[in-house]
Amino acid sequence: MSFIHCYQYLKKLHPQSFSHLDSETIVKYEKLLKTEVRIDSSKFNTNDVERFLEALKNNSALLQFLPTNEEFYSLLFERFNFLKDYGVPNFDGYNYSALKQEISANLSNELNQFVITRLEQQDFLALKVLLKYIEILPEEVTDLLTHRLEFKLDGYIGEMTRKGKLKHDDEFKKVSELIALVPAEILVKKEAKVKQLMYQEMLEIASHIDKPGIVFFFETMFKGLHYLFYVPTDAYELKIRNRVMGDFKFMSGLLGIVLLVIAFGIMFLKKDNPGRKSDSEPKGFYESFVRPTQNDVLLMGNYSDTLKTGFDFVSSSYVAAKSKETVTIENKTDYDLIVFSDFEIVKEYTNLYKDNDFKGRYFYIKSKDSLTMDSVFYSMHFYFGQTLFSTQAPNQAPPNLPRFFHAHKNTGNLVRKTFELKNAKVTFEGDSKSIVLRSDKGVFMDGVLVMRLEL
Repeated sequence: MSFIHCYQYLKKLHPQSFSHLDSETIVKYEKLLKTEVRIDSSKFNTNDVERFLEALKNNSALLQFLPTNEEFYSLLFERFNFLKDYGVPNFDGYNYSALKQEISANLSNELNQFVITRLEQQDFLALKVLLKYIEILPEEVTDLLTHRLEFKLDGYIGEMTRKGKLKHDDEFKKVSELIALVPAEILVKKEAKVKQLMYQEMLEIASHIDKPGIVFFFETMFKGLHYLFYVPTDAYELKIRNRVMGDFKFMSGLLGIVLLVIAFGIMFLKKDNPGRKSDSEPKGFYESFVRPTQNDVLLMGNYSDTLKTGFDFVSSSYVAAKSKETVTIENKTDYDLIVFSDFEIVKEYTNLYKDNDFKGRYFYIKSKDSLTMDSVFYSMHFYFGQTLFSTQAPNQAPPNLPRFFHAHKNTGNLVRKTFELKNAKVTFEGDSKSIVLRSDKGVFMDGVLVMRLEL
């Protein structure tokens, strides 16, 4: 066990000063410590005990110093109270040379470990408190602190040289406060070097700020394109490249966002233009879901009650989920539901209806039933009604696909809206007055994300 642990052990038995103890008390403490060595040699060892007893017998300066300097002792060996004012250390009442020599002989290991740990934890405040006692600190401890601070300064210099900026400038300010307390010329010089590089960087930034915005933008973009394919080896030019590339990436991202906003705006305006669909759709395509017979679609015979959820009228087979990304459509209404492909899909696959070969999707979900299928990566529509009929449509008209004899009253409003179904659950509720859509993750309706919709 170390010297200080022997001190702590006896301090619990003898809270008063260890100065000028009588021989009887010293013999008593000697027996106690040697007993502890025999009981637990992992914590107490003979050499440490002998050194401590020698200090006790010789009225050690260190044993006089520790009880009367609570700040020094608590900082190293107990929970330190940073809010308490301990005052300025005073070494006049002690044998200065003997005190420094005894601290070096008995506490160097603890002090070195304290410096290493506090620097790793970036506890610079504790190190500032320790440096109040720099006059009595062992030379090896101040050398260790100097080397560790020098290593940090070298890192700052390298970072400023490569990148042109300091990532942790707050840490550098705290290191500078420590350097002011450590009289080491090498630290002062390297600290000045870091400050010089920071000042140069500030001047470079100021020179860019003085330029007109449009000039700075194009200058950065052209330099960024140059450095995109060229990596210099010179440290100073590499620093310039890193700064330019940082600005280049930011401006490129900003430019990309602006272009995306413009593109979405154009798409939205086109989508919101009511004349667009009327120019490309055959007459009565969406209207045929509301009023089939008035839009050149002839209702033939109604389907039997054996029709089950998931039947696709295009492929004459049942839809089944095959991938991990699925969509669940739950129909809690009193109306049957048809989910069918957007007109653009119809148009693309039917060659403008010249061959009347419909390649989209058109599947059935029964009232109070649900269907799980693969995610649909193109726009779909929802069509509610009762009493499903087969149809016959003339050439150049919508394909011969079933229509409801009694469509829901809001079909005219709902059937034109496009929905994108990707890895979500969609639930429909409602009655004859309205249809309510709910989705756990949301679906895109006409390009807008919705979680709930009433139609």
